[in-house]
Amino acid sequence: VVEGEWAGREAGVRKGPCVVECFFCATCIAPEPHLAECREVLAKVGTLIVHLDDIYDVHGTLDELEAWCDVSEAALPEYMKAMYSAIVSTSVTAAGRVLEKQGYDVLPLYRKGWHELCKAFLVEARWQVQGIVPSFQEEIPQQRAGDVDGSSPAAPRPAYRNP
Repeated sequence: VVEGEWAGREAGVRKGPCVVECFFCATCIAPEPHLAECREVLAKVGTLIVHLDDIYDVHGTLDELEAWCDVSEAALPEYMKAMYSAIVSTSVTAAGRVLEKQGYDVLPLYRKGWHELCKAFLVEARWQVQGIVPSFQEEIPQQRAGDVDGSSPAAPRPAYRNP
């Protein structure tokens, strides 16, 4: 099933309804017409998170994933460099819009959010490699890494809230 959803390791692009699902989710979060830019960013971030999760769950080796968490871009294979570039580009573009419209520099928050999410994905990848099934108490902190608390990559909504 997983192999059928991937165009290939080199391309790093997942096929299927991911983009549409992320857009509908973004529409539920920010339904007002004046939040169109916010929906766009949320849909892109959601799609990137799904792809990143697939890299951590299926495609990356522990060495590659640790290099990713350390942001050692030179040590990354090509498919991860493409993902890294997409995350940086999306974050910089979104942060630039917020800075221009709201006067807030949210790029450090985006960087922190992505880093925290990657650390949580790395813990889960280690569990998978070691065959560990975490308890509920062990799993909760990993799930919270993606919460929208202002440090998450999904933080653009509050920044776009006031038109």
